[in-house]
Amino acid sequence: MHPQERVRQGGLWRGLRTVVSPSRRIEMKRLVFLTNIPTPYRCAFYNELTKESARKGVGLTVLYCARREPNRHWQISPSAFLHDAVFLDRGFHPTFGGASFHLNWEVGSLLRRLQPEIVVCAGSWNMPTNWFALRTARAIGARTVFWSEGHADAVRNPLGPVAWIRRRFLRAYDGYAVPNRRSAEWILGEAQQEKPIVLLPNTVDGEFYRRHGARERQLARKRLGIPASTRLLVQVSALEPWKGVRELLTAFVSLRSELATGAMLVLVGDGSLRGNLERGVDAAGCADCVKVVGHVDQELVREWLMAADAFVLNTFRDPNPLAPIEASFAKLPLVLSARAGNHDELLTPSTGFSIADPSYPGGALERFFKTEWSQLSTMGEAAYENAARTFVINGVCAALLEQLDTLVSGRG
Repeated sequence: MHPQERVRQGGLWRGLRTVVSPSRRIEMKRLVFLTNIPTPYRCAFYNELTKESARKGVGLTVLYCARREPNRHWQISPSAFLHDAVFLDRGFHPTFGGASFHLNWEVGSLLRRLQPEIVVCAGSWNMPTNWFALRTARAIGARTVFWSEGHADAVRNPLGPVAWIRRRFLRAYDGYAVPNRRSAEWILGEAQQEKPIVLLPNTVDGEFYRRHGARERQLARKRLGIPASTRLLVQVSALEPWKGVRELLTAFVSLRSELATGAMLVLVGDGSLRGNLERGVDAAGCADCVKVVGHVDQELVREWLMAADAFVLNTFRDPNPLAPIEASFAKLPLVLSARAGNHDELLTPSTGFSIADPSYPGGALERFFKTEWSQLSTMGEAAYENAARTFVINGVCAALLEQLDTLVSGRG
Protein backbone atom coordinates (compact mmCIF):
# COMPACT_ATOMS: atom_id res chain seq x y z
CA MET A 1 0.00 0.00 0.00
CA HIS A 2 1.26 3.50 -0.84
CA PRO A 3 2.38 5.34 2.34
CA GLN A 4 0.03 8.23 1.55
CA GLU A 5 -2.92 5.81 1.52
CA ARG A 6 -1.77 4.27 4.82
CA VAL A 7 -1.87 7.70 6.43
CA ARG A 8 -5.36 8.32 5.02
CA GLN A 9 -6.57 5.03 6.49
CA GLY A 10 -4.83 5.66 9.80
CA GLY A 11 -2.13 2.99 9.66
CA LEU A 12 0.75 5.44 10.00
CA TRP A 13 -1.20 8.16 11.75
CA ARG A 14 -2.23 6.17 14.82
CA GLY A 15 1.41 5.77 15.81
CA LEU A 16 1.81 9.54 16.05
CA ARG A 17 -0.58 9.94 18.96
CA THR A 18 2.40 10.13 21.26
CA VAL A 19 1.83 9.73 24.99
CA VAL A 20 4.60 11.57 26.82
CA SER A 21 6.46 9.58 29.46
CA PRO A 22 7.93 11.97 32.09
CA SER A 23 10.41 9.32 33.28
CA ARG A 24 11.67 8.33 29.86
CA ARG A 25 15.34 9.06 29.21
CA ILE A 26 16.23 11.05 26.11
CA GLU A 27 19.43 9.79 24.49
CA MET A 28 19.74 12.70 22.02
CA LYS A 29 22.21 15.36 23.20
CA ARG A 30 22.21 18.11 20.57
CA LEU A 31 19.36 19.39 18.39
CA VAL A 32 19.42 22.17 15.78
CA PHE A 33 16.47 23.93 14.14
CA LEU A 34 17.11 25.93 10.98
CA THR A 35 14.44 28.43 9.91
CA ASN A 36 14.02 31.62 7.88
CA ILE A 37 13.19 34.45 10.32
CA PRO A 38 11.94 34.87 13.89
CA THR A 39 8.22 35.38 14.47
CA PRO A 40 6.34 35.95 17.75
CA TYR A 41 4.72 32.51 17.72
CA ARG A 42 7.91 30.67 16.73
CA CYS A 43 9.88 32.49 19.46
CA ALA A 44 7.32 31.31 22.00
CA PHE A 45 7.65 27.76 20.67
CA TYR A 46 11.47 27.74 20.74
CA ASN A 47 11.49 29.28 24.22
CA GLU A 48 9.29 26.49 25.56
CA LEU A 49 11.25 23.85 23.62
CA THR A 50 14.44 25.18 25.25
CA LYS A 51 12.92 24.67 28.72
CA GLU A 52 11.80 21.15 27.90
CA SER A 53 15.15 20.34 26.25
CA ALA A 54 17.04 21.50 29.34
CA ARG A 55 14.89 19.24 31.53
CA LYS A 56 15.78 16.31 29.26
CA GLY A 57 19.49 17.17 28.96
CA VAL A 58 19.30 18.17 25.30
CA GLY A 59 21.14 21.20 23.90
CA LEU A 60 19.02 23.24 21.46
CA THR A 61 20.23 25.88 19.00
CA VAL A 62 18.02 27.76 16.53
CA LEU A 63 19.68 29.10 13.39
CA TYR A 64 17.90 32.02 11.68
CA CYS A 65 18.67 32.83 8.05
CA ALA A 66 17.72 36.50 8.43
CA ARG A 67 16.26 38.95 10.92
CA ARG A 68 13.29 39.91 8.72
CA GLU A 69 11.70 39.49 5.29
CA PRO A 70 9.75 41.92 3.09
CA ASN A 71 6.07 42.19 4.01
CA ARG A 72 6.63 40.53 7.41
CA HIS A 73 5.84 43.27 9.90
CA TRP A 74 6.73 41.81 13.27
CA GLN A 75 8.83 43.86 15.66
CA ILE A 76 10.40 41.41 18.11
CA SER A 77 12.19 42.62 21.22
CA PRO A 78 15.61 41.10 22.00
CA SER A 79 14.13 40.05 25.35
CA ALA A 80 11.79 37.66 23.49
CA PHE A 81 14.69 35.35 22.57
CA LEU A 82 14.83 33.03 25.57
CA HIS A 83 16.52 30.38 23.47
CA ASP A 84 19.96 29.99 21.88
CA ALA A 85 19.34 32.04 18.71
CA VAL A 86 22.09 32.37 16.12
CA PHE A 87 21.58 34.71 13.15
CA LEU A 88 23.40 33.75 9.95
CA ASP A 89 24.27 37.33 9.05
CA ARG A 90 26.46 36.51 6.06
CA GLY A 91 24.57 35.65 2.90
CA PHE A 92 22.24 36.76 0.14
CA HIS A 93 18.47 37.15 0.50
CA PRO A 94 16.90 37.70 -2.94
CA THR A 95 13.13 38.00 -3.26
CA PHE A 96 11.16 36.68 -6.23
CA GLY A 97 7.40 36.81 -6.54
CA GLY A 98 7.04 37.81 -2.89
CA ALA A 99 9.10 34.83 -1.64
CA SER A 100 12.53 35.15 -0.01
CA PHE A 101 15.30 32.72 -0.97
CA HIS A 102 17.93 32.77 1.75
CA LEU A 103 21.46 31.71 0.86
CA ASN A 104 23.71 31.52 3.95
CA TRP A 105 26.93 29.67 3.20
CA GLU A 106 28.14 29.78 6.84
CA VAL A 107 25.50 27.25 7.92
CA GLY A 108 27.85 24.37 7.03
CA SER A 109 30.67 25.48 9.32
CA LEU A 110 28.21 26.15 12.16
CA LEU A 111 26.72 22.66 11.92
CA ARG A 112 30.19 21.13 11.93
CA ARG A 113 31.00 23.05 15.09
CA LEU A 114 27.70 22.21 16.83
CA GLN A 115 27.73 18.51 15.82
CA PRO A 116 23.98 17.92 16.28
CA GLU A 117 22.48 14.47 16.12
CA ILE A 118 19.46 15.83 14.30
CA VAL A 119 18.76 18.91 12.16
CA VAL A 120 15.18 20.10 11.64
CA CYS A 121 14.87 22.34 8.57
CA ALA A 122 11.89 24.70 8.48
CA GLY A 123 10.87 27.37 6.00
CA SER A 124 10.55 26.75 2.29
CA TRP A 125 11.86 23.58 0.65
CA ASN A 126 13.56 25.74 -2.02
CA MET A 127 15.57 27.83 0.44
CA PRO A 128 19.22 27.30 -0.59
CA THR A 129 20.39 27.43 3.03
CA ASN A 130 18.36 24.28 3.69
CA TRP A 131 20.16 22.56 0.83
CA PHE A 132 23.56 23.45 2.34
CA ALA A 133 22.41 22.22 5.74
CA LEU A 134 21.17 18.94 4.29
CA ARG A 135 24.52 18.30 2.65
CA THR A 136 26.51 19.10 5.81
CA ALA A 137 24.21 17.04 8.03
CA ARG A 138 24.87 14.01 5.88
CA ALA A 139 28.62 14.59 6.09
CA ILE A 140 28.59 14.71 9.93
CA GLY A 141 26.18 11.80 10.31
CA ALA A 142 23.19 13.80 11.59
CA ARG A 143 19.61 12.78 10.86
CA THR A 144 17.53 15.34 8.95
CA VAL A 145 13.86 16.26 9.27
CA PHE A 146 11.93 18.68 7.07
CA TRP A 147 9.22 20.61 8.90
CA SER A 148 6.37 20.83 6.39
CA GLU A 149 3.01 22.54 6.76
CA GLY A 150 2.06 21.98 3.12
CA HIS A 151 -0.94 20.05 1.89
CA ALA A 152 -2.60 19.31 -1.43
CA ASP A 153 -4.96 22.31 -1.38
CA ALA A 154 -2.13 24.78 -0.69
CA VAL A 155 0.63 23.66 -3.07
CA ARG A 156 1.36 26.18 -5.83
CA ASN A 157 2.97 23.85 -8.36
CA PRO A 158 1.38 20.40 -8.10
CA LEU A 159 2.74 19.37 -11.53
CA GLY A 160 5.57 20.22 -13.89
CA PRO A 161 9.30 20.82 -13.48
CA VAL A 162 9.02 22.69 -10.16
CA ALA A 163 7.08 19.78 -8.66
CA TRP A 164 9.71 17.32 -9.95
CA ILE A 165 12.56 19.31 -8.38
CA ARG A 166 10.64 19.72 -5.11
CA ARG A 167 10.09 15.96 -4.82
CA ARG A 168 13.77 15.27 -5.45
CA PHE A 169 14.80 17.54 -2.59
CA LEU A 170 12.12 16.36 -0.17
CA ARG A 171 13.09 12.71 -0.67
CA ALA A 172 16.61 13.51 0.57
CA TYR A 173 15.39 14.02 4.18
CA ASP A 174 15.30 11.18 6.71
CA GLY A 175 11.84 12.14 8.00
CA TYR A 176 9.20 14.85 8.16
CA ALA A 177 7.55 16.91 10.90
CA VAL A 178 3.91 17.73 10.14
CA PRO A 179 1.07 19.42 12.04
CA ASN A 180 -1.78 17.15 10.94
CA ARG A 181 -2.99 14.27 8.81
CA ARG A 182 -3.48 16.34 5.63
CA SER A 183 0.14 17.47 5.71
CA ALA A 184 1.31 13.91 6.37
CA GLU A 185 -0.65 12.65 3.36
CA TRP A 186 0.83 15.33 1.13
CA ILE A 187 4.48 15.00 2.18
CA LEU A 188 4.51 11.21 1.89
CA GLY A 189 2.87 11.53 -1.51
CA GLU A 190 5.71 13.82 -2.52
CA ALA A 191 8.35 11.47 -1.10
CA GLN A 192 6.65 8.44 -2.70
CA GLN A 193 8.16 6.24 -0.03
CA GLU A 194 7.47 5.48 3.61
CA LYS A 195 9.59 7.56 5.99
CA PRO A 196 9.26 8.50 9.67
CA ILE A 197 6.63 11.13 10.45
CA VAL A 198 6.91 13.38 13.52
CA LEU A 199 3.71 15.03 14.76
CA LEU A 200 4.29 18.74 15.43
CA PRO A 201 1.05 20.75 15.72
CA ASN A 202 1.29 24.50 15.31
CA THR A 203 1.24 26.19 18.68
CA VAL A 204 0.47 29.64 20.04
CA ASP A 205 0.73 31.22 23.47
CA GLY A 206 -2.60 29.82 24.60
CA GLU A 207 -2.60 31.47 28.00
CA PHE A 208 -2.04 34.89 26.40
CA TYR A 209 -5.12 34.52 24.18
CA ARG A 210 -7.37 32.85 26.72
CA ARG A 211 -10.54 34.76 27.58
CA HIS A 212 -11.15 34.58 31.32
CA GLY A 213 -14.78 35.74 31.51
CA ALA A 214 -17.60 37.89 30.17
CA ARG A 215 -16.15 40.95 31.89
CA GLU A 216 -13.10 40.79 29.62
CA ARG A 217 -15.38 40.93 26.56
CA GLN A 218 -17.23 43.94 27.95
CA LEU A 219 -14.03 45.87 28.69
CA ALA A 220 -12.54 45.11 25.25
CA ARG A 221 -15.71 46.36 23.54
CA LYS A 222 -15.68 49.53 25.61
CA ARG A 223 -12.07 50.25 24.65
CA LEU A 224 -12.74 49.54 20.95
CA GLY A 225 -16.02 51.43 20.82
CA ILE A 226 -18.18 48.38 19.94
CA PRO A 227 -21.74 48.40 21.33
CA ALA A 228 -22.59 45.55 23.66
CA SER A 229 -25.51 44.41 21.46
CA THR A 230 -23.46 44.16 18.23
CA ARG A 231 -22.82 40.67 16.88
CA LEU A 232 -19.11 40.96 16.03
CA LEU A 233 -17.34 38.73 13.51
CA VAL A 234 -13.53 39.07 13.22
CA GLN A 235 -11.11 37.76 10.58
CA VAL A 236 -7.37 38.05 11.32
CA SER A 237 -5.38 37.50 8.13
CA ALA A 238 -3.43 39.12 5.35
CA LEU A 239 -5.70 41.10 3.02
CA GLU A 240 -4.82 39.09 -0.07
CA PRO A 241 -6.99 37.36 -2.71
CA TRP A 242 -6.29 33.85 -1.39
CA LYS A 243 -7.64 34.80 2.06
CA GLY A 244 -11.14 35.19 0.63
CA VAL A 245 -11.65 38.67 2.06
CA ARG A 246 -13.54 40.06 -0.96
CA GLU A 247 -15.94 37.13 -1.00
CA LEU A 248 -16.41 37.42 2.76
CA LEU A 249 -17.18 41.13 2.52
CA THR A 250 -19.71 40.60 -0.28
CA ALA A 251 -21.52 37.82 1.59
CA PHE A 252 -21.55 39.76 4.87
CA VAL A 253 -23.01 42.92 3.34
CA SER A 254 -25.70 40.91 1.55
CA LEU A 255 -26.68 38.99 4.67
CA ARG A 256 -26.63 42.01 6.92
CA SER A 257 -29.27 43.72 4.81
CA GLU A 258 -31.44 40.58 5.02
CA LEU A 259 -31.14 39.26 8.56
CA ALA A 260 -28.15 40.54 10.48
CA THR A 261 -28.94 44.14 11.36
CA GLY A 262 -26.67 45.15 14.22
CA ALA A 263 -23.81 42.92 13.03
CA MET A 264 -20.25 44.01 12.33
CA LEU A 265 -17.36 42.50 10.37
CA VAL A 266 -13.80 43.48 11.31
CA LEU A 267 -10.82 42.64 9.09
CA VAL A 268 -7.56 42.70 11.06
CA GLY A 269 -4.49 42.66 8.82
CA ASP A 270 -2.88 44.34 5.85
CA GLY A 271 -2.12 43.48 2.25
CA SER A 272 -2.54 44.39 -1.40
CA LEU A 273 -6.36 44.43 -1.22
CA ARG A 274 -6.66 46.89 1.65
CA GLY A 275 -7.35 49.96 -0.49
CA ASN A 276 -9.79 48.03 -2.68
CA LEU A 277 -11.67 46.77 0.37
CA GLU A 278 -11.88 50.21 1.96
CA ARG A 279 -13.27 51.69 -1.26
CA GLY A 280 -15.75 48.83 -1.48
CA VAL A 281 -16.95 49.46 2.05
CA ASP A 282 -17.48 53.16 1.28
CA ALA A 283 -19.25 52.42 -2.01
CA ALA A 284 -21.62 50.00 -0.30
CA GLY A 285 -22.40 52.56 2.39
CA CYS A 286 -21.55 50.13 5.16
CA ALA A 287 -18.73 51.92 6.97
CA ASP A 288 -20.81 51.56 10.13
CA CYS A 289 -20.76 47.77 9.99
CA VAL A 290 -17.40 46.88 8.36
CA LYS A 291 -14.02 47.95 9.68
CA VAL A 292 -10.65 47.39 7.99
CA VAL A 293 -8.22 48.06 10.82
CA GLY A 294 -4.95 47.09 9.10
CA HIS A 295 -1.91 45.50 10.70
CA VAL A 296 -1.85 45.67 14.49
CA ASP A 297 0.44 44.27 17.16
CA GLN A 298 -0.21 41.10 19.13
CA GLU A 299 -1.85 42.95 22.02
CA LEU A 300 -4.45 44.56 19.77
CA VAL A 301 -5.11 41.29 17.94
CA ARG A 302 -5.96 39.84 21.34
CA GLU A 303 -8.21 42.84 22.07
CA TRP A 304 -10.28 42.22 18.93
CA LEU A 305 -10.57 38.51 19.76
CA MET A 306 -11.70 39.35 23.29
CA ALA A 307 -14.41 41.62 21.86
CA ALA A 308 -15.62 39.19 19.17
CA ASP A 309 -18.59 36.82 19.12
CA ALA A 310 -16.96 34.55 16.53
CA PHE A 311 -13.83 34.21 14.43
CA VAL A 312 -13.98 33.74 10.66
CA LEU A 313 -11.31 32.67 8.16
CA ASN A 314 -12.59 32.40 4.58
CA THR A 315 -9.29 31.27 3.09
CA PHE A 316 -8.80 29.61 -0.29
CA ARG A 317 -5.26 28.47 0.51
CA ASP A 318 -3.75 28.31 3.98
CA PRO A 319 -1.52 25.38 5.00
CA ASN A 320 -1.94 25.69 8.75
CA PRO A 321 -3.16 29.08 9.96
CA LEU A 322 -2.45 30.08 13.55
CA ALA A 323 -5.23 32.66 13.94
CA PRO A 324 -8.05 30.10 14.39
CA ILE A 325 -5.97 28.39 17.09
CA GLU A 326 -5.61 31.74 18.86
CA ALA A 327 -9.36 32.29 18.48
CA SER A 328 -10.05 28.86 19.97
CA PHE A 329 -8.03 29.76 23.07
CA ALA A 330 -10.07 32.99 23.19
CA LYS A 331 -13.20 30.79 23.47
CA LEU A 332 -14.69 31.86 20.17
CA PRO A 333 -16.80 29.71 17.86
CA LEU A 334 -15.13 29.32 14.47
CA VAL A 335 -16.48 30.03 10.99
CA LEU A 336 -13.70 28.26 9.11
CA SER A 337 -12.98 27.46 5.48
CA ALA A 338 -12.57 23.79 4.63
CA ARG A 339 -9.45 24.85 2.69
CA ALA A 340 -7.60 25.68 5.93
CA GLY A 341 -5.06 22.94 6.53
CA ASN A 342 -6.02 22.50 10.19
CA HIS A 343 -9.77 22.62 9.56
CA ASP A 344 -10.27 19.00 10.59
CA GLU A 345 -8.32 19.43 13.85
CA LEU A 346 -10.18 22.59 14.83
CA LEU A 347 -13.73 22.34 13.53
CA THR A 348 -16.55 20.03 14.57
CA PRO A 349 -20.29 20.75 14.75
CA SER A 350 -19.73 21.62 18.42
CA THR A 351 -16.97 24.22 17.76
CA GLY A 352 -18.36 26.20 14.83
CA PHE A 353 -19.45 26.39 11.21
CA SER A 354 -17.64 25.06 8.15
CA ILE A 355 -17.35 27.07 4.92
CA ALA A 356 -17.42 24.38 2.24
CA ASP A 357 -16.46 26.77 -0.59
CA PRO A 358 -14.83 30.14 0.24
CA SER A 359 -16.25 31.55 -3.01
CA TYR A 360 -19.67 31.38 -1.31
CA PRO A 361 -19.34 31.78 2.46
CA GLY A 362 -22.88 33.07 2.87
CA GLY A 363 -24.35 29.77 4.04
CA ALA A 364 -21.96 29.44 6.98
CA LEU A 365 -22.43 33.11 7.90
CA GLU A 366 -26.21 32.69 7.83
CA ARG A 367 -26.00 29.71 10.19
CA PHE A 368 -23.84 31.79 12.52
CA PHE A 369 -26.24 34.73 12.54
CA LYS A 370 -29.24 32.48 13.22
CA THR A 371 -27.58 30.73 16.18
CA GLU A 372 -28.62 31.79 19.67
CA TRP A 373 -26.14 33.63 21.87
CA SER A 374 -26.15 30.85 24.44
CA GLN A 375 -25.29 28.24 21.80
CA LEU A 376 -22.42 30.40 20.49
CA SER A 377 -21.03 30.58 24.02
CA THR A 378 -21.20 26.80 24.32
CA MET A 379 -19.39 26.45 20.98
CA GLY A 380 -16.67 28.81 22.18
CA GLU A 381 -16.10 26.71 25.29
CA ALA A 382 -15.87 23.58 23.14
CA ALA A 383 -13.34 25.29 20.85
CA TYR A 384 -11.23 26.17 23.88
CA GLU A 385 -11.35 22.63 25.26
CA ASN A 386 -10.26 21.26 21.89
CA ALA A 387 -7.35 23.70 21.69
CA ALA A 388 -6.31 22.90 25.25
CA ARG A 389 -6.15 19.20 24.40
CA THR A 390 -4.30 19.58 21.10
CA PHE A 391 -2.24 22.76 20.96
CA VAL A 392 -0.85 23.36 24.47
CA ILE A 393 2.74 24.30 23.84
CA ASN A 394 4.55 22.44 26.65
CA GLY A 395 2.85 19.15 25.80
CA VAL A 396 3.69 19.58 22.10
CA CYS A 397 7.36 20.25 22.95
CA ALA A 398 7.67 17.24 25.26
CA ALA A 399 6.11 14.93 22.66
CA LEU A 400 8.34 16.36 19.93
CA LEU A 401 11.55 15.57 21.84
CA GLU A 402 10.47 11.99 22.42
CA GLN A 403 9.61 11.51 18.74
CA LEU A 404 12.91 13.03 17.56
CA ASP A 405 14.84 10.92 20.03
CA THR A 406 13.15 7.82 18.65
CA LEU A 407 14.24 8.85 15.17
CA VAL A 408 17.84 9.47 16.24
CA SER A 409 18.11 6.19 18.13
CA GLY A 410 16.87 4.25 15.13
CA ARG A 411 13.60 3.12 16.72
CA GLY A 412 11.53 5.22 14.28
